[in-house]
Amino acid sequence: MVARSRLFREGAPFIAMSLVGRLLSILAVVILARQVDAAQFGIFSYLQTTANLGLLIGLLNLPNILNVKLAHDNKETIRIENSFLLITIFITSIFASSIFIFILFFSKSNQFNNMNELLSMLFFIFTNAALLLLQAALFARGQFLVVAFSNLLVSAAYFLVVCLAPLRTFADILLACALTNGIGVVIFAAKALGGGVIADVRVIGQAISRHSREWIRLLVTFSGATLITGIAFQYAMWLIQRSIIASGGPAENAIYAIGLQFTNVVIFLPSILAPVLVRTVTLSRAEGGKIRRVLAYFALSAACCIAGLTAFWLLGDHIAALFPKSYAIDNRVLLIGIGAGIFAFLKAPFSVYFQTRLEALPDSAGNVVAALATCVVAMFTPLAATALGGSELRALAWLIQLLLVGAFFAWRAVEPGGNLARPNGAS
Repeated sequence: MVARSRLFREGAPFIAMSLVGRLLSILAVVILARQVDAAQFGIFSYLQTTANLGLLIGLLNLPNILNVKLAHDNKETIRIENSFLLITIFITSIFASSIFIFILFFSKSNQFNNMNELLSMLFFIFTNAALLLLQAALFARGQFLVVAFSNLLVSAAYFLVVCLAPLRTFADILLACALTNGIGVVIFAAKALGGGVIADVRVIGQAISRHSREWIRLLVTFSGATLITGIAFQYAMWLIQRSIIASGGPAENAIYAIGLQFTNVVIFLPSILAPVLVRTVTLSRAEGGKIRRVLAYFALSAACCIAGLTAFWLLGDHIAALFPKSYAIDNRVLLIGIGAGIFAFLKAPFSVYFQTRLEALPDSAGNVVAALATCVVAMFTPLAATALGGSELRALAWLIQLLLVGAFFAWRAVEPGGNLARPNGAS
């Protein structure tokens, strides 16, 4: 009951700060699209997608594991956890940067003109890796408002930079993102590491020896499966942009990227609530109660999606008018982008349930089937040659994931033993 009352008490300011921060990010994208030409915006979007793929591989899905495994209130273990956190940030940042360079090299994407542009990209990756890992630790420790406030500051700083600074190239945009992300890294690090660290090599070595077997098992069974299949899905999403650039050029990809921003807008709310729910569901031991809570979250998600879709239906023309006429925005790209986000939104409650169990199969199956379908269609049909077709393909991928993960959850809810029939335990 304590966890639930705290969730309701902190929920309103958490959501309010998160939504304001997201609104500022959206406005920054709109202003940025009006400042730079479509080709530069398209290149930036492509490099950002490639960086996200590198981060997905390099972080080894550790943010999800940390969000579950660090969900406790035992202050005695914080110092040793902080030491591991620092080591993990350093190693995974280098790994993610290496993966990014590897992808660009073998995809023969010659987007960088000088070393400064590459360094800006690597700085962008380092700050994002640190943000994701530190944020996971703070979510697990129940520091929801710190996360929301810091993210709001980052979004506000980026919005101001976009409004006041002359960002003309994708290198300028990357550097602005990295520098404003640094604000979040400083705040997250100050709060997460405030409990101190252990620098004694012997103590760290003993801790590694004591817990290495469990973490290796998690990295292989949960992280390994979700990582490999998540890479496959992100590669498929990257392939869509690669195909659009090859066929229609960077300017066409800029239109697709704007539609992608609308997908991200819809996904944003479940993405900020999921780590919070992971902690509350993890600390709840009754299986029937977990399932009921997930079903309630799904119903709330559906209501939010219906309201959002209705609002866009009424305001779609006005929203499209915010972007320069040179982009030639098709309202269908924006509408389909929102549709893809809705499918991801509705899948989120089911993914939260399986994440709290550290069960990889449902989301992994969804990733694999969606990735295969996307790659086959992108390679053997002209659908991914345009912004509209690529948007339709992205929406199909998210629909496949929703149907598969939802089917796994339905099977688990009614499996022998009747989880739904069990009494709801206190949280």
